[in-house]
Amino acid sequence: MIKRIFAFFLSVFILLGLSGLWFWHNYETFLKTPLPILETTEIDVSKGIHFNQLIKELEKKSIIEKAFYLKLHARVTGQARQIKAGYYRLEPGMTPRGMLELITSGRSISYSFTILEGSTFKQLLTAIQSNPQLKDDVSTLSTEALLKTLDIESTHPEGQFLAETYHFEKNGSALALLNRAHNLLQDTLNQAWDCLLYTSRAHETSLHLVC
Repeated sequence: MIKRIFAFFLSVFILLGLSGLWFWHNYETFLKTPLPILETTEIDVSKGIHFNQLIKELEKKSIIEKAFYLKLHARVTGQARQIKAGYYRLEPGMTPRGMLELITSGRSISYSFTILEGSTFKQLLTAIQSNPQLKDDVSTLSTEALLKTLDIESTHPEGQFLAETYHFEKNGSALALLNRAHNLLQDTLNQAWDCLLYTSRAHETSLHLVC
């Protein structure tokens, strides 16, 4: 009788051990197997989205399979609470583990927009309208409304934005970009004015200051 009981528990123990090994093997294989994508794919991680909802969306798009393993890994590592909003680019060969590291790193896709030296405001608006990555929330505003929104005291927008290259995320606000360009222009002018004052004082006191 005792031998039978011992044999039973031994069998159960062995089965549990084999099941555990089988599960661990599948789990590790899943994390190391590339995502089922054949070309570069962009995903949108919405602000405030719950991790489980994100996984469902990725499943619907056939970007991941066996979501249970991905959920388990994210819970164990704490990455389920660390995802960051943004647009991310998935490349063929990327693994589920690599994808999680990407969307928790915040290294989202960024684009650039250049305000050309000497360009008119009309040309600037045209450039904004023709940029598919920018959200055009400027063209519908009147000149007066735009200047008021950006807190620009001038009565016209010409020469109010620094010619520079600006980086933004996909669907970034054109209004926010112009606000950055105007503030940067003000900072540049203030620095130039401070430099002029220092130079003037240096001349008066025979000191040599370099801006």
